[in-house]
Amino acid sequence: MRERSTAALWSRFSASDPGLLRLVSALRATLGVLLTLAVLTALAQPLEAVVAGGFSAMVASLAISDVSPRDQMLTLLGGLVTSFAGLTAGALLAPNPAVAAVVFPVLIFAAAYVRRFGPRGLGLGIFGVMMLFLAQVTQAVPGQLPELAGALGVAITAHALVRFALVPTTVPGILRRLQRAFDSRLGSVLDATAELLAMGRHETRSVRVLEDRINRLHACALLIEDVLDRCPVDKANTAATQFRIARAESAARRLAVLVMRVTRVPQPPRDAQAHIREHLVGEIRALHDCIANSDDASPEGLREGLLDYSAHPPPFASPQLQHSYQGVGDLALALFGHHSARTAPAPATREPRRARAGDLTTRQSFQIAAAAALAAAGGILLSPDLWYWAVATVWVVFIRVESTGEILLQGARRLVGTILGVVFGFGLAVLADGGTSTGLCLLIVCLFGMFYTPPAAYWAVTFFITGTLSVLTALLHTFTTSLLVLRIEETALGVACGVLAAVLILPTTVQQLSNDRLVELLLALGRVTRHAVGSLDDEHLARRLSQDLRELDQALEAFRRSCLPLAHPANPQRRRSAHARSLIGLLDACGYHARSLVALAERVEDVPPVALAIAERRIASTVQRLTHHLEAYGSSAPERLGCDSTVTLSLLADESSLPSMRISPAQRLVLHAERLDAALLTLGTTLLPDAGEQTPGEVCLGATRQTEGCQTSLRARTRGNTRWHYGRRMPAGLRR
Repeated sequence: MRERSTAALWSRFSASDPGLLRLVSALRATLGVLLTLAVLTALAQPLEAVVAGGFSAMVASLAISDVSPRDQMLTLLGGLVTSFAGLTAGALLAPNPAVAAVVFPVLIFAAAYVRRFGPRGLGLGIFGVMMLFLAQVTQAVPGQLPELAGALGVAITAHALVRFALVPTTVPGILRRLQRAFDSRLGSVLDATAELLAMGRHETRSVRVLEDRINRLHACALLIEDVLDRCPVDKANTAATQFRIARAESAARRLAVLVMRVTRVPQPPRDAQAHIREHLVGEIRALHDCIANSDDASPEGLREGLLDYSAHPPPFASPQLQHSYQGVGDLALALFGHHSARTAPAPATREPRRARAGDLTTRQSFQIAAAAALAAAGGILLSPDLWYWAVATVWVVFIRVESTGEILLQGARRLVGTILGVVFGFGLAVLADGGTSTGLCLLIVCLFGMFYTPPAAYWAVTFFITGTLSVLTALLHTFTTSLLVLRIEETALGVACGVLAAVLILPTTVQQLSNDRLVELLLALGRVTRHAVGSLDDEHLARRLSQDLRELDQALEAFRRSCLPLAHPANPQRRRSAHARSLIGLLDACGYHARSLVALAERVEDVPPVALAIAERRIASTVQRLTHHLEAYGSSAPERLGCDSTVTLSLLADESSLPSMRISPAQRLVLHAERLDAALLTLGTTLLPDAGEQTPGEVCLGATRQTEGCQTSLRARTRGNTRWHYGRRMPAGLRR
């Protein structure tokens, strides 16, 4: 019993940190810094060298984001060279703050420009820039370069020892842990689904919990796709893993939607179907047990019984319950069934699109250089000795952001984290002042928290950074309250300079970026639909579906990130915030239907229905018109979404269910295609202006098109088939 509880606790812990990636990163950083400090202390190095070594070991953990050990080693070796160059430049500039303030923006421009070369370019830039700052922290002079370079070499060696010997990782090992985390999160989705069904009624809180667990499952799936995309193990296993993950995620979401529809139908407490619902709850939990246990631990015939529900649900159950039983069988089939071999070979990986990344890094390089120049000038006025804190803030607020809104959001998070960290750091400094051992323990805790905190909680990362700084200054007996206040001032200055440069120099608004990402997402949706339908007749297209799904997920995630400043709860424009969240939910529903098309395509063995080809043509036409309008005119109506800000599951559950108890995979294929078409129509009526305004959008939506010899307008199809419409009110342009 105790072993089972321990295993369950570990499973939950590993699910909260998929692949244990954050834990490994935190352990490497902490052990690397401790080993470096121990070696330098044993060698009786001066205080400046000890500080430089510990800081360099921390930077090495921060800068390397490659997956394979070979790529990590190459980045580490390149980082050693760029670190020494940055340290040398910083030592030459440190005695002259005015000259350093002029040269720093130029060096930061170069460090930002190399981001165009991907994760390694970003890592090398971090190495170089952080060593520039290190030279300012230690007030290094050229005569100290030999001992500082020695400390740098010790730090890099210690980090390499920790990374490749003490805490090693391999790509297959990362994938195994990620797949275990995926299974654990899938089990939590099944638990929430079973609890919702056992409740027997629809509750908003339970739906929110279920949606949150599905989103966590999707995040884990994206991590697996990212690892496979950056470092595939082998072609056959890569494609098989991608399809298993995609099928399982789609089937789990479908089961949740079907169960939600059951709970929305009022049920008497002791009706004839009550025992069937209880049995379905037990089957969902049994499926969870099958996922959690090994093959030998599963009861004899349990998996076979679950698989049989896909084709033979209980005939005496209600239509809604029959569909839910089919959902259980489909999920079991996705996890344990045998699939068609035609999707096994992985497609060739496409070349990454460097043009867009190059444009982004070029634009941001000028923005960062201008912001750094402003921050350096203002920072010197605040403090001639610590002016580089403002420049460091400029550097970090531009990392992994693209639009002005993202820069503002990241800057606000850093400022909030700094303010909270100052309060926290004051208390830590008081504790650390009592003894060296206490201070070192607090320093280790802050360092571990800095790397273990999820990247999404950037304010918490800054919180621990400020705490680390407070403890370090207390250990060096240089801590003062005015120092913490100055850190807030320098941080606020850096954030303000970054936002100002982003607004004035080659700005990219959230609206512009989200429009570009929406076009890419629509094209990915059209490509997935076209290839899924075409794969029924063309084996070559079937082999491309795994890559198409990966591109769809990446496009959807990119669009979600671009809308984050609008969808953030702190956005004072409540209407736009609600609209952005609803738009993300609508497009997430589109992604669900597209993934379902791919999952069902391999199960259709007979001739595809004519209605499927008709729906595919409609989808292609809608995608073409929407992308043309967005590229030419942008989104003309940003606040006209006709549905409330709600979760994706509610949008999917609002779709009408089929009255038929038995539905074939071919019929479901048509169903998902039609619902995807309807969702895209709703998107069109949302983004484009009213028809009465006689704008190009009216022409786009009002134009008729040929479908199997019949002219059908977008308005007429939406008006005549309102059961598929996702909104609670019809947009004015369609009501006319």
